[in-house]
Amino acid sequence: MKQSLRTSALDLRFSSYCADQHPAGATRAQPPEMLTQQVGRVGVGLPICISNWRPGVANFAGPWSWRSPDFSAMPSSWEAKKGLAQGLPTLDLQTLSPGPAPQQTFPSVSPAPCVPSPRHLVFEKKMPFMRMLRRGCCWTSVLPVRFLGISPRQIPADANFHSASFSDTDHPRVLITGGLGQLGVGLANLLRKRFGKDSVILSDIKKPPDHVFHSGPFIYSDILDYKSLREIVVNKRITWLFHYSALLSAVGEANVSLARAVNITGLHNILDVAAEHSLRLFVPSTIGAFGPTSPRNPAPDLCIQRPRTIYGVSKVHAELMGEYYHYRYGLDFRCLRYPGIISADSQPGGGTTDYAVQIFHDATKHGKFECNLEAHTRLPMMYIDDCLRATLEVMEAPAESLSMRTYNVSAMSFTPEELAQEVLKHVPEFQITYNVDAIRQAIADSWPMNFDDSNARKDWGWKHDFDLPELVTTMLNLHGSEARVAQAS
Repeated sequence: MKQSLRTSALDLRFSSYCADQHPAGATRAQPPEMLTQQVGRVGVGLPICISNWRPGVANFAGPWSWRSPDFSAMPSSWEAKKGLAQGLPTLDLQTLSPGPAPQQTFPSVSPAPCVPSPRHLVFEKKMPFMRMLRRGCCWTSVLPVRFLGISPRQIPADANFHSASFSDTDHPRVLITGGLGQLGVGLANLLRKRFGKDSVILSDIKKPPDHVFHSGPFIYSDILDYKSLREIVVNKRITWLFHYSALLSAVGEANVSLARAVNITGLHNILDVAAEHSLRLFVPSTIGAFGPTSPRNPAPDLCIQRPRTIYGVSKVHAELMGEYYHYRYGLDFRCLRYPGIISADSQPGGGTTDYAVQIFHDATKHGKFECNLEAHTRLPMMYIDDCLRATLEVMEAPAESLSMRTYNVSAMSFTPEELAQEVLKHVPEFQITYNVDAIRQAIADSWPMNFDDSNARKDWGWKHDFDLPELVTTMLNLHGSEARVAQAS
């Protein structure tokens, strides 16, 4: 004999279930109170309300299914029950009824006394929902209910999970998280020129410089605060979200727990908010998403990825979770794997490729530079203007033109020695020395030397503007080295 659990709109799965059998002479204990308005957090974190518990009935044993293929028949569906937080979905056990042929079966279990194991007690402490269920029936082992028919967070019944549309005369309402990092301010400036100053909101947990604060809307936003993120999206009527909050490679290795919280937990909050409110979501990935077993020269879009840094692991996780949300929930997720990004407007942020930014600061101020990578370490790079333009272009690309959700983009590839030689053409007195950082060198040696970005060029017309000579000239000019450039000429 086999017992099964079947659903149509919701997929409620147990690896073990509450058997509708009892030892001889045993009686089912009636719960001391109804479970109506009792809240448990089940599965991957969806809050639900269990109502209409029926004493004496094996509510979760035997074949059961939802009577309706959608949520319309759910009692008080997506309405707040008395005493509950607004918006918790309600699971009404009276809507469960015997279903047809099961989609999944589970082996029957032998009757067991109603004594939970220590593992169950630990689980019950964290899951009051399951603790309350034990009051009414016996079990052998428990696994929480998983809701696979909806997003892990509560989603309105009429949500269509597609990016909010806007006409040619209406601009997207944009939120940028981690906006005070290397790319956020530059992206905000580009988008404000395109969509208007008030249409782009920059956010971070740090106080912005005066010029950033006065350049357009800026708000405090902590990506680890899910409720606050939802309020911002709703109150500001956000339709596009650029998620730039992250700890980079070298900094992440120095504080793994913080990197895990920001790069992974924060990402989950962003994904859930984006799915709940039908946003178009951009999450940058990185050269760090590849590892020592990945093809290095070049690295294609699809290949083995086994990074060995928490930053790289979190970016692979972001790529896969974003694609999962796209295919599972229809989230309009878009992602670019950036190479090393070179910008004159920001200080190095702790990345392994940051030597290619610092070299220009030091060359113009001191005429010399100490590099923490070996002279022949080749890595793919890109000037920030190309990076920001690629980001906007992939966000504006028609969905039907995208053959994948995560693309490589690149512009050039060089070594510290080659970069120094190009700088010497403009700053003849420049000197470079090498003091190799073992950790950063190991990271760089695990990364690709070149990116294959042919899919981006084919699908949505990506084309870079800056090669190494243009990059060096632009960076030195922006750092106020016109006098040295004139002298060299």
